[in-house]
Amino acid sequence: MKNMRLSPPACRGSGWRRSCAILVFALVLWGAGCSPSARDRPNVLLLTLDTTRADRLGSYGFDRPTSPFLDRLAAAGVRFEQARSQVPITLPSHASLFTGTYPSTHGSHLHSDPFQGGDLRTLAEILAQNGYQTAAFIAARVLDARFGLARGFDHYADDLGSRADGRPTDARRAEAVVADAKRWFTDREPGPFLAWVHFFDPHLPFDPPEPYRSQFKDDPYSGEIAYMDAQIGSLLDWLRQRGDLRNTIIIAIADHGESLGEHGIHGHTEFVYQEVLHIPFLMSWPEKITAGLVVPEIVRTIDVLPTILDLCRLDMPDQIEGKSLRPLLEGKPDPPRVSYFESRYLEGLFGWSPFSGVEQWPSKLIRAPHSEIFDLAQDPAESENLFGAETTTGQHLSHLLDDFHARLPATSSTASGKNQIDDATRRALTSLGYVSGGKRSGSTDSAAEDPKDHILSVRLFQQVMGGPSTRTVPTDLDTIRGLARLEPDQANIQQLLGDYLWHFEKFPAAATAFERSIELAPDDPALRLKLAALARKRGDTSGAQQHLSAAYELDASDPAVLFEMAEHEARAQNYSLAEQYYRRCIDNDPESVPALGHLAALLLFLGREAESIPLLEQSFALDRGDRQDRAFRRYLMGIAVWDSRQDAASAITYLTKATELNPGLPGPHRYLALIHAEQGRKAEATRHARQYLQLAPDGPDAEKMRTLAGP
Repeated sequence: MKNMRLSPPACRGSGWRRSCAILVFALVLWGAGCSPSARDRPNVLLLTLDTTRADRLGSYGFDRPTSPFLDRLAAAGVRFEQARSQVPITLPSHASLFTGTYPSTHGSHLHSDPFQGGDLRTLAEILAQNGYQTAAFIAARVLDARFGLARGFDHYADDLGSRADGRPTDARRAEAVVADAKRWFTDREPGPFLAWVHFFDPHLPFDPPEPYRSQFKDDPYSGEIAYMDAQIGSLLDWLRQRGDLRNTIIIAIADHGESLGEHGIHGHTEFVYQEVLHIPFLMSWPEKITAGLVVPEIVRTIDVLPTILDLCRLDMPDQIEGKSLRPLLEGKPDPPRVSYFESRYLEGLFGWSPFSGVEQWPSKLIRAPHSEIFDLAQDPAESENLFGAETTTGQHLSHLLDDFHARLPATSSTASGKNQIDDATRRALTSLGYVSGGKRSGSTDSAAEDPKDHILSVRLFQQVMGGPSTRTVPTDLDTIRGLARLEPDQANIQQLLGDYLWHFEKFPAAATAFERSIELAPDDPALRLKLAALARKRGDTSGAQQHLSAAYELDASDPAVLFEMAEHEARAQNYSLAEQYYRRCIDNDPESVPALGHLAALLLFLGREAESIPLLEQSFALDRGDRQDRAFRRYLMGIAVWDSRQDAASAITYLTKATELNPGLPGPHRYLALIHAEQGRKAEATRHARQYLQLAPDGPDAEKMRTLAGP
């Protein structure tokens, strides 16, 4: 059947235009009984716009030029006027998108709850099983592979690069993400694809590059969106020129929005007002969906997966809690959707009450100790709480929410013991403003407290939650001290105070803060590790041992505890014990790159080079860590393959890579000089000997290096 086009005279008036667009969509896509085998399977390009508010895009009414390319996408396809996020936190929101389920079903409520999913199938898994090539291009540490969303992706580009000092970055700009995506598209084989491209630019801190910094100097958040939009345009134009968009469903959707001071808050994780739940959602399918559709009904993040499967004519798994949007695209009657939402961030962090709620347009209920009801049609800013006044509406929404919770599996709102994240990841989450909760909420007596009663504490916490850094100034210490006075019974805040005091070398006061945090959360071994590290910093070896032993007594299977026990024994030259602890750490966390690398180094030191090689290979398969760490592990591998096998070619490859990753590391140059000399390559031996002497003029083998370096 040929594509039907309605003549222009038949489409006059906005109502007619929408009806015509819907009719064309239905006839082109679903008419004439076309079977899936009768047409090519569509590609899927999924663009997720982290931390992007709907009201900052031109197509949603913003009056500044933030989004010309996304506006073009909206004009070419469908704009969902009232799209909703289920949770205003990046990882759980993406987990909802990729599974079509609510957080209570997929189990990820916080960033400290990596997505595991059990029997749930992700969009990538379903499409891969149906012959799709699958690739993801990630912009922030909060979505790297260890958090679980890599399932089903053949290619998962989550290497964010490193800073100038070699430390890993926690996020990267859209330009780098798009470059990764273009490389994959250039190299991929023919056939249908799912490509997920994640953009993180409109996230704190707002610092757009030029010319957007100058253009939006009074509104850097909008400047970040404008920069992101330009990079999206670059990708779409490039794909269009290649012909990759001819049969491609394009979806652009935010995971959540951002509060810019509304309700007294900046950020997105803490509360559940519309500024963080109302998200942009655009969809285009050239020559299949007629341009100009606007869907006014409520739609949800969990509706994305069933919609894609429906448009691709693939079977729906039983797990799905969302609904396909196809009826809305066809103009068929579809019962209004109810949107459920939550945020358990402050519960996980401080033990305060979680937020949960339900929206059935135009009414919205936020359940908390001080519950709220809003009429969004009359009060879109959610400034007038109708709870108590609207008893009928309140009862109806409460019944909806109760029924929803009764249907869902009960899961913990905080990280379970099996969902371990390492210290480096925890620090990365902290730097991005995602402080992990878990065991540190302090007194259980505060469990029913409404976070709205702690609004000043939340504001102060937002100023210092990233922890001390090179940008920390003394006024930050004043802020955290003030916060600790406001919330004296919060273990997380006492620990954060200890971190700041340590940064300013106020060691006795830091120890006091850490000890107070232990009084509030006595079952958390991580706090004991803090005190152990501080004792070691102060030269108190016996104190460090005491705190490590206390942590071990609390949890002898915690990988972080086992790693620190191994480090302590290695420093004490108890190498047999150190090896045992490293191996137990790896048994409990096979992806612990630090344990793999440090055990390999220990085995090399003990002359067991061959045993170190598989450990290093295992670490390379994961290859996390900063450039300095990655360089050092390749240095170790170069030594291992040379000393155990006399494999000059492999050794040179690993050692050369180490010098590229960390030009300031002298050891690889020493070994390269020795190996090249052994192989008779005098010029190369001379070059590396000279480089070694520049970096370590009095280092091991300095005399031999001077001989090789020549005059």
